[in-house]
This record gives sequence, C-alpha cells and structure tokens, in this order.
Amino acid sequence: MGPRTRLAWGFGASLIVLLAMLATTAYDEWSTHRFLGFWLKLSLIIGTMWLAWPDLVRLGKRLPPKIIVLALISLVVILIQPRLGSLLLALTLVYWAGWWLYQKVFVRPNSIDRPM
Repeated sequence: MGPRTRLAWGFGASLIVLLAMLATTAYDEWSTHRFLGFWLKLSLIIGTMWLAWPDLVRLGKRLPPKIIVLALISLVVILIQPRLGSLLLALTLVYWAGWWLYQKVFVRPNSIDRPM
C-alpha cells in the first residue's frame, strides 16, 4: 500500500471517528467537552500510528511482545489519566533498557562457540 493510499484511508477513518463523535455527544456541556477531548486524543494517536505503521511493524519484530503490550497500555492510560500514563510509560522505558542491556551483556547473538 502506497503512502497516498495509506493517507487516504487514514483521513477516511479520522472522518468516520469525527462523525461518530459528533453524533454521540451528550447535551451536557461539560461531559461533551470531556468526551470530545478524549476522542480527539484517541484519533490523533490512531492517525499517528496509521502513518507510522511500517516502522511500527519493523520495531515489533525486534522487541519482545511484553514491551509492546506495555507501551500500548501506557498510551491508553495516557489518554485516560496523563500523569499516571506518563509514569507507566517511563517504567516501560526502564524495562526496555534493562532488556536491551541484558541482551547486550549476557546474550551474545551470532557468537561462535570456541573450545576452551
């Protein structure tokens, strides 16, 4: 799928989400603003992930699934409660750094077994 097709699909999906937001909003002003703010943040994140999909697939092949799941959970929590989500995302980055360091220090890929 080319970049123009991906951009067109992303625009179409964003338009559908926007129309769904406008059709389902309540008449209470405070809850409407909160609801629209949540959907706006969600559509921005989904749109960004849609445009960066090839890079996300390549990153997903290199990282363990646990780190990817933690990062996605962090993004959802950021939408709901930004302070708690930022903390969870920081903990995910610390976990990733520990995994990376373990891979570099203890697991030596492509190493040749040498006789002692």
